[in-house]
Amino acid sequence: MDDEKSKIDELKKYLNSRKFKGLTANGRQRVPEQTIKDIRTNWREDESVFPPQEAEFRDMKKKRNFAKLFLISSVIFFVAALLTALFVILGGKGVISSQNVEISLSGPVAVDGGETLELEVIISNNNSISLELSDLIVEYPAGTRSSEDLSKELPRERFSLGNIGPGKKVNQPIRAVLFGEEGEIQNIKLSLEYRLQGSNAIFFKEKNYDIEIGNSPVSLRVESLTEVNSGREISFNVSLRSNSESLIENLMLIVEYPFGFSFKEAAPSASFDQSIWKVGDISPGEEKKIKITGILEGQDGEERFFRFWSGIQSIDAEKSLQTAFVSFRRSVFIKKPFLSLDLSIEGDTSVNHTSNPDEPIDVEILWLNNLPASVANVEIEAVLSGDFDELSVFADRGFYNSVNNTVTWSQEQNPVFETVSPGERGSVRFRFSSFSEAGQILNPEVTVNVGVRARRLAETGVSEEVTSFAERKIRFNTSLSLKTEGFFSSGPFPPSGPIPPKAESETAYTIVWSIENSVNDVSSAVVTAKIPSYVGWMNNFSGENISYNATSREIVWKPGEIEAGRGFSSPSKEIAFQLKFLPSLSQVGTSPVILTSSRLRAKDEFTGIVLETEAAEITTRMSSDPAYRPNDDTVVK
Repeated sequence: MDDEKSKIDELKKYLNSRKFKGLTANGRQRVPEQTIKDIRTNWREDESVFPPQEAEFRDMKKKRNFAKLFLISSVIFFVAALLTALFVILGGKGVISSQNVEISLSGPVAVDGGETLELEVIISNNNSISLELSDLIVEYPAGTRSSEDLSKELPRERFSLGNIGPGKKVNQPIRAVLFGEEGEIQNIKLSLEYRLQGSNAIFFKEKNYDIEIGNSPVSLRVESLTEVNSGREISFNVSLRSNSESLIENLMLIVEYPFGFSFKEAAPSASFDQSIWKVGDISPGEEKKIKITGILEGQDGEERFFRFWSGIQSIDAEKSLQTAFVSFRRSVFIKKPFLSLDLSIEGDTSVNHTSNPDEPIDVEILWLNNLPASVANVEIEAVLSGDFDELSVFADRGFYNSVNNTVTWSQEQNPVFETVSPGERGSVRFRFSSFSEAGQILNPEVTVNVGVRARRLAETGVSEEVTSFAERKIRFNTSLSLKTEGFFSSGPFPPSGPIPPKAESETAYTIVWSIENSVNDVSSAVVTAKIPSYVGWMNNFSGENISYNATSREIVWKPGEIEAGRGFSSPSKEIAFQLKFLPSLSQVGTSPVILTSSRLRAKDEFTGIVLETEAAEITTRMSSDPAYRPNDDTVVK
């Protein structure tokens, strides 16, 4: 530390001595004395301090700034020129102005749907030069039709007006038939296209004309209940009336059902999807009616909307409207009954139940007190109507009166009905069978109407009656049967071959299929069966629509439609065909199968159910043949 300090002292002494003459060329130099002449009071750049490359860059930058300034000036000039031109043309102070071209209309502010609208369009040119090649374009609202041909749609029209001189007017009448809903505001758009002398530019002038649709060409009226108990039937009476002075073609009605509505029937029947009716042509003043019936289910207090539309059927989509004339919305409130009822038929609670004939049907009636108070003297009554066996009716803890086909449950047999508390529930039962006389009944059906009544004591102390109702329909399938018989000595074909069958010798057998159908028509009936490898198809048959597939060895008969009563009030549906049997020595002492089990499949046209039945296989033991004797079926050597 002391050593370093002594060195610093020596250096200071040397620097202050006369021997020190300044630093060498490699070291520091003394600052020379300078004489300050003029000092500028403002800032400026001294070009001498910049290298040559930087000076060149600055020159280029100045040139670019000049080009940019020139470009901006040009744009400003162009915009100013454009604005000046527009001002001259459109401002009304130049040679011509679009504001001096007027489109005015003379016509009604409302027109009835389906009636002809007549408008007078007036084009006025208040400019000092002519409007050349002028065209008037009229765009009509959707659904507009030609006044000369109502079947022809008229979306737009173009009228050639030619040249319109300065100060001149041109009148153009237009005629069209508008359709729409009553009170609807429709818009007609008019556009004038024109050119100016010496210019290829096209100029436009537009005008919008609003018109209200007065009376619709078709009036739609819907009559129905505005409130209904859940699960009860409701009907809508729809009336369509023509207000037009001309024939309306291809009228159609479309109905949109709410959730919870089950379509039951309609008169006349719907054309598509149980909700679309092709009403057809309707003359002036003519009225057509449609009745729609169904079941509406839902919660207490719910509001459901049924929507109805009527108009002209679309050409491209048969289930859609090309033009809607009128629409209507019906609001229906669902009420919760004081005493709710529900019917369970063989465990099925749907509106329509399907059952098989000659089978007992068990019906359970479920009841519930929805009131906040007790009810007394409850009585449930079920009324049967239709095709049922009166002797088969049995009521559990109830009484069946055969005079009016009524089953009654009261407090006499059910003490609980004396007083039913709020929220209390229970059920009663009865059963019955369908009428069994096949061939005498067509499309058998039974309707069960159930009502419950009781008395409750109101807060005022006055007793009042409360009621509720429910209905179910039961449809019965037809009894469809298939009978298969084999013959060797009789039938439509001559017998051939030994009986009993002999090994390695061919014997011919005749098979007869017979179908019986009791109470409902069936369609798409098909019978199938197969033959073993040792049996052959002889291609001999009496009847139609029978075929044999050699690959699958399957015989198929398609009788198609079979009327009700076949085999009962009229002969059964039959077909016969011939098979050949070539037994082997290995089959000696047996009665081989000639035809496997036969299956019949058909659709019941009344219930809509696909039915299936089966007949047993046929062996060489053909006891139905009148010449059959014991052992005629056993193969011999």
